[in-house]
Amino acid sequence: NQRIDLSELPQDSELLYRTINSSDIEPRSFINLNNLELLINKVIKVSSDEVEPNELDSKIGVINKKLYLKTDEGLLEILEIQPKDGKLMRATDFINGYLNNRSK
Repeated sequence: NQRIDLSELPQDSELLYRTINSSDIEPRSFINLNNLELLINKVIKVSSDEVEPNELDSKIGVINKKLYLKTDEGLLEILEIQPKDGKLMRATDFINGYLNNRSK
């Protein structure tokens, strides 16, 4: 597996969506979020009617208890994520566990 910087992620929403959701791409790429290596496993496209992209200050973050990736064209909601050496989990569980515990 390789490690990639958030700035290296494709900025095209469609390309990023297909890349993440394609289960046959190996090696899978881990991103680094606040010194935590994560594998984003599944995302969905988000309409700007649902969430405004400018609500997110960084490349990845939480809005209304949902985890998002920001692209040049909008947002992708992260549904499944896996911390390095951890188990695959829903993004909401990740927010409730990892992110809330790390901010204390």
